[in-house]
Amino acid sequence: MKLIVRNGKVAPVSFFKFVFVGHAIGLTMVFLPMFLLVGIISVFVPAETTSGETVSFIFAPLLVPLIALMQGLMIGGTVTLGLWLYTRKKQIIIEEEK
Repeated sequence: MKLIVRNGKVAPVSFFKFVFVGHAIGLTMVFLPMFLLVGIISVFVPAETTSGETVSFIFAPLLVPLIALMQGLMIGGTVTLGLWLYTRKKQIIIEEEK
C-alpha cells in the first residue's frame, strides 16, 4: 500500500485507504473473537428477552466484517474530510526522519 504525496500534499484517496483498511482490519481482529465466543455460548445458553422470546446470537460473527467495513467508511471519510478541511487553513508537513 502506498501513501501518495504530490507537491508536498497527501492525496486524500491514498490517506483514506490507509485509515479505512487499518480500521477495518483492526476492528475485525478485536471484535471477531468476542463475537465468536458470544455465538458459541448462545448455542448452549439461549438468551431471553423481556417478552419471553428466545434470541440466538449464532449469526453475530458474520456481522463483524460488515460492521467493520461500514465503520471504516464512516471513520475514514470523516478523518479524511477533517484533515482536508484543516489543510485549507494550515499546512500539514510531511518529512522523512533522518
